[in-house]
Amino acid sequence: MKNITDSERIIMDILWDESPLSAAEVIRRAKLIEPWADNTIRTFLSRLHDKGLVKIAKGESVNLYSAAVSFEKTRIEVVRTAINKMFDGSVKNMMVSFIDSHELSQEDIDDLKSLLEGIGK
Repeated sequence: MKNITDSERIIMDILWDESPLSAAEVIRRAKLIEPWADNTIRTFLSRLHDKGLVKIAKGESVNLYSAAVSFEKTRIEVVRTAINKMFDGSVKNMMVSFIDSHELSQEDIDDLKSLLEGIGK
């Protein structure tokens, strides 16, 4: 999966929330979040389509846009990419980094312990 920018994420959030939508409706909703020009939003839709993240249903009078991948699949891919880039592909190295930097609360640690203990069962 191709990388997704913060701006593209806004468009994807709109489509994950409700699909299919016309470009006009995506534009209307996106402008509630960011003051982008219509053409900017259309460019984001086009880029997301090129990346395989958005599908277009060609209609007689209007094209309808929808998410081609689920939020969950995208989230997993984004995390996997970050782990590969920043932690040499090691989840363990990522967790050690978070633990060493005190980014995890005791509740987080307890929850992770429970999850890890449940994997082997």
